[in-house]
Amino acid sequence: MKLIVGLGNPGNEYSKTRHNVGFMCMDEICKYFNVSLEQNKFNGLFGQKIINNEKVFVRLVFDIHNETMIIGGDGTSTNPFILKGGATPCQ
Repeated sequence: MKLIVGLGNPGNEYSKTRHNVGFMCMDEICKYFNVSLEQNKFNGLFGQKIINNEKVFVRLVFDIHNETMIIGGDGTSTNPFILKGGATPCQ
């Protein structure tokens, strides 16, 4: 199992700025692998796909960067998602 997380800041003021490069990259990854992001879970969009015989979860996080676990915050929306899925941050 793999989890790919795209970080960005919510709101139109950050759209198409360096603050949302993570969102833009995830858009391209989802287009390339034909992953639909439809399920709104843990304050973000979520999708999944089997790629090369492995389950891959794709997630767009709607928290402000400083509030996400990956950047060093408390992981308000990302941490429970990881724990529920059984992944560890190093995966």
